[in-house]
Amino acid sequence: MEKRGCLSLLLAGLLSSVQAVSFRSGSSAEIEVPGEFQVDTFEVGAKIFSNRGFTVVECPAFLEGVLFVRDSIGLDGFRVVQDGVITVLTPESNQYKSAQYEALESQGFVRISTPTLFQLFGDLSGNQVRIYQKKVKAGDQYDFKKWTVVLGFASARKREPQAWNKNEGEVLYNGIRLPKVWPPEQIDPTSRKPMPVPYLDFPPPVIPMDVGRQLLVDDFLIEKTDLTRTFHYPEKYAGNPVLKAENDLEEGPGNKLAGACPKSGGLWWDPEEQLFKLWYEAGWLGTICYATSMDGIHWDRPELDILPGYNQVLPFGLKPDSWTVV
Repeated sequence: MEKRGCLSLLLAGLLSSVQAVSFRSGSSAEIEVPGEFQVDTFEVGAKIFSNRGFTVVECPAFLEGVLFVRDSIGLDGFRVVQDGVITVLTPESNQYKSAQYEALESQGFVRISTPTLFQLFGDLSGNQVRIYQKKVKAGDQYDFKKWTVVLGFASARKREPQAWNKNEGEVLYNGIRLPKVWPPEQIDPTSRKPMPVPYLDFPPPVIPMDVGRQLLVDDFLIEKTDLTRTFHYPEKYAGNPVLKAENDLEEGPGNKLAGACPKSGGLWWDPEEQLFKLWYEAGWLGTICYATSMDGIHWDRPELDILPGYNQVLPFGLKPDSWTVV
């Protein structure tokens, strides 16, 4: 019995050592980070994210004074340019699907045992974080979803994207060649500047024209012409709105706001039936209904089998919020 008990304790100790270790010191890695970011010193009061006002409220002694990347929450990733140790924080709570410890562990990061957790910002338990470390190698690429905090590196520089004219990825049907990494790293999701259009700056040497209809809104496909391009402005229909609250569902039963709003449900033209088909929200956060039209102006509400006498398509018990009809 004693031997079996000792063996159990030994196995438990071995498993524990695999799952969590003490904080390791050593040469810090050098990394490249895409997009816009700042490097700052990790300490109490430091702002953590560039697009949030959260500041550090607790800082373990061994992390105080190390460098960390401050970028937009959710923009998490880096490439290693020199071997070394890297440290990553991620929340313990996965209430908002923001914890990345499974992704970290699957890529070889090891959890630090002391402290088990610490309060990174705020006073809610959901803002307590785990600490992970790994000895990374040059060339390693790590990408995480929302959210992590990368720290403990020797230096961090901006990762310069590959030039568009050096793309080496897939060639599309229209002759445009994509980068190997797609979506492209040139795009900063936090920027308000117009998105670059690479094939305008670096057009393919040959542009296929026999792949379908072409919408000649610019001169990209036109080498020479003596025609004049004329833009026509649409006229706003005087009878708007063409769809408005008319029945009990749309008028917002139960003190809800009235509405007949397409939102993200979509308006589609069915060429076989020669009909416009519309899925829309009836009443504010009420339900989803279906309507059809031959001209886009006059709409019919066909009776369906969910609720007799009405055009409701969403079964009872389900409420729309952010939704899309596919």
